[in-house]
Amino acid sequence: MKNGKTGTRSLAGRLVLATLLFCLAFTFATVVVKTWLTWNEQVQAMQNQLNLIGDIYQQTLNKAIWDLDRSAIDEHLRSSFHVPSVGKVTIKLINLNAESQRPYEAESFMLSKPGWQNTAWTPKIFFLLKHHDLTAHTTETIGSLEIEGDSRILVAELKKEIGNIVLTQTIYSLMLAGFLMLIFNRYVTSHIRKIALHLDQFSPQTLHKLIRLERRHSHQDELDKLANGINTMQQNLSEYLAQKNQYEEELSAHRDHLSELVHQRTADLHQANIALTTSADTLRQLGDIGKALTASLDSKAICVALYQHLRELMPIDSFAVALLKFDANALELIYSIDDGEEKPALLYPLDKTDTFVVSAFLGTEEILLLDENAIAQLHAPAGAPFGQNMKQGVVHQLTAGRNCIGIAMALSREAGAFQRRELEILRSIAAYAAIALTNAISYNMIKAARQHADQALQELRQTQGQLIQSEKMAVLGQLVAGVAHEINTPIGAIKSSSNNILDALGHALDNLPAILLQLDAPHLELFKQLLDSGKQANAAFNSREERSISRQLAEQLTQLGLEDARGKAAMLVQLRAHERYLDFQPLLTHPQSGEILNAAYNLHSIIMNAANINMAVDRVGKIIFALKTFSRFDTNDEMMEAPLTDSIETVLTIYQNKIKQNIELIRDYQDIPQIKCQPDQLNQVWTNLIANSLQAMNYHGTLRLGIQKDGDYAVVSIHDTGCGIPEAVKDRIFDPFFTTKPRGEGTGLGLDIVRKIIERHRGKIEFSSEVGHGTTFKVFLPYEQEAR
Repeated sequence: MKNGKTGTRSLAGRLVLATLLFCLAFTFATVVVKTWLTWNEQVQAMQNQLNLIGDIYQQTLNKAIWDLDRSAIDEHLRSSFHVPSVGKVTIKLINLNAESQRPYEAESFMLSKPGWQNTAWTPKIFFLLKHHDLTAHTTETIGSLEIEGDSRILVAELKKEIGNIVLTQTIYSLMLAGFLMLIFNRYVTSHIRKIALHLDQFSPQTLHKLIRLERRHSHQDELDKLANGINTMQQNLSEYLAQKNQYEEELSAHRDHLSELVHQRTADLHQANIALTTSADTLRQLGDIGKALTASLDSKAICVALYQHLRELMPIDSFAVALLKFDANALELIYSIDDGEEKPALLYPLDKTDTFVVSAFLGTEEILLLDENAIAQLHAPAGAPFGQNMKQGVVHQLTAGRNCIGIAMALSREAGAFQRRELEILRSIAAYAAIALTNAISYNMIKAARQHADQALQELRQTQGQLIQSEKMAVLGQLVAGVAHEINTPIGAIKSSSNNILDALGHALDNLPAILLQLDAPHLELFKQLLDSGKQANAAFNSREERSISRQLAEQLTQLGLEDARGKAAMLVQLRAHERYLDFQPLLTHPQSGEILNAAYNLHSIIMNAANINMAVDRVGKIIFALKTFSRFDTNDEMMEAPLTDSIETVLTIYQNKIKQNIELIRDYQDIPQIKCQPDQLNQVWTNLIANSLQAMNYHGTLRLGIQKDGDYAVVSIHDTGCGIPEAVKDRIFDPFFTTKPRGEGTGLGLDIVRKIIERHRGKIEFSSEVGHGTTFKVFLPYEQEAR
């Protein structure tokens, strides 16, 4: 709703709309609540009617059901439909089973109205019908009664009630809305409309017109405060406008005076800006020159760039740079150009102090100005080959820190070419040039040293690789006999198991078909379970445990009256079915129980021997894989992610024959992330440390291996219970060629190779030892590091 004069939305219209919306929402909420209450009342009423019918039928149906009077039961069904709220009636008769004495449903009667449908909200009742024998004082359940209501009656009644509720509530809401709008319009809206009209006409010309509300009494409420506030605002605004006009007249007078002063000051600043721009351009050029010079590490390129930049800033016809050689006995003219033509390099020995170039380098003055006479000396014998007719020149020492590394010289055919500005520019650029040339000299020296170091490092790595491979082959040669034994043992197990399979398979093929034909379905299922118990068993018994279990089981089978209890008990223990012997009792009492158990034992023997063959093959494969991994030598320095457990287990596989006899091996591996490393080289680390531990224990004791994560390091610990390291030699164990072993048993390079491999991985190795108690080595390998 909009005001016709101002085109703005009317407050009264929005209040009317808001009141109507509120009444509409209130009506809707009230209708929903009353409808829900009415529905609950009707459902409860129907529930009460059904309960009443159930109470009545509870007495009369008992006799009819007890007497099995079907006509009376049918009459009860039909009479219930005289009540409109009943939709379906079900009567069920319950009898007792003569043998099990358990109740069961004997007969049921059901009747429903046409079109009746079962719904979740329809009330229903359920009663158990019981017969009371007053003579025997017993109660017996003889049937059940279920009565369900008719939802159509509930829906029809609810529709009638909803119409009445909607009509009544709509009338109430409209009356309430009209009353609220009338009161609000009388006491609020009319006054707010007057205030709004006054504000619409507000202008500097109407500031003297104050607002007056037409009210019988002054209530000092919000409307009165709003009107008084508007009147006060108009008076204050009127005073402000008068004062503003006065200030504007005064400012106009000052503005003309300031305009003259600004015009004069602008002219002065323009001249200063021209001079500042020239200086800024020069400074910017010097900065760019410094960046260009220090960005290069080539001495010749630095000199060329220095000459080109100086020519842009001053008139130069000849230019040269001389630097002190590495041996500090001469100056070398590394760059010289005259009239655009580059001249060959020259040497100036420092002992020739009569040469101008040498005297300028050794002098105490940083900068020298040259006139025509001084320039003429440059063309003396052993002088610099510069052009003729030069009028003025300048020589500047190139100083880096406190050391003079050379000189730069510039000549010009113009008299007065090098004034104060040019000398300051040359001094600034010479500092950049000295830094750039020092960097270039240092870079060349470092480059040469790095080439020598790279060559030496390559030779060292080749030597270390040969030493590592030699150590590997030496260890492998010592362990060949043990590894061969480790391979022969599983091969012997394979041969023995294959013979057992052939023997058991022959017996099984002879007896199994006849046994399977004699077993019915339940016995055949028990036979399968008996085989499964043998396949799934994980427990391994020694002979003493097996005899004890067999003896206890034989006593239990004897108590069950089974024949040959001892033989059957032994079979069940072999099949690992002794804990479930009661489940297999039908097989144990079968006439062919002996043949059945023998057949199961033969099949179980085939399965177990096949598993032994698989284990032996896996063992041989593991040993061969460990040999291949251990003997491989990778010359590539590239790091790769690998688990530490794999390389340690490879070494343990190689030493298995030495460990399994009298060594107690304890593994304490934590689940840590993989680490970037060179696995082949780490194999050599674990080989040397484990070999030392075994030899220190004389192959009798406890070897404990641990892997854990400590901060940014993966830590591998190797502890033995050997003889320990004496205090006197602890500082020397990593020295090359130092060994405590007898002559001919050690080279003394093992721990030195270990330390170098760990340092190449940017790691560290620590150890602690106590004589007579053992030694612990800890290897720390960092994450996210590349080998050196």
